[in-house]
Amino acid sequence: MPKAYPAYFGAYGKFSMIRSFVDGFDNLFLIGRNGMHRYNNQDHSMITAMTAVENIVRGISSKENIWQVEQRGAMKISIQVPRIKMDLMMAMGSYLILGAILLNFYQYQINPDGISYISIAQKYLRGDYGNAVNGYWSPLFSWLLMPFLLLGCLPYIQRNFFLLG
Repeated sequence: MPKAYPAYFGAYGKFSMIRSFVDGFDNLFLIGRNGMHRYNNQDHSMITAMTAVENIVRGISSKENIWQVEQRGAMKISIQVPRIKMDLMMAMGSYLILGAILLNFYQYQINPDGISYISIAQKYLRGDYGNAVNGYWSPLFSWLLMPFLLLGCLPYIQRNFFLLG
């Protein structure tokens, strides 16, 4: 229903009957302003949506936790981090620790791809966007290198690049 807006005229006191009926459908999750017929803020609407998605993913058909999301101060509600995110964080932490250990062994080695990314980052820093953007090299890695180049944190690589180029 386009542009529907919760209004509390007359029979809102009987809303619990409607809620009980609708909650009987296992695959129907009412969320946000229009679905829950509540005058709430955007934070509340988003949190009810995220809670509904968590219920669907976990196979939970009860809607009680959705209806328990507070209307005021919705930002105070904490959302549990799924196990997948925790595993990802552990993998990333292990990767960073291993990278820090191996840095001493490989800090002075650079391959042609690395030289190209540094060259592209330098072009971005000079404002030469026409030559920096190309169809072969992704810009993300060059963008990540730019702060290090600005701070002068890659002097050995820069020196080798200028000697080669």
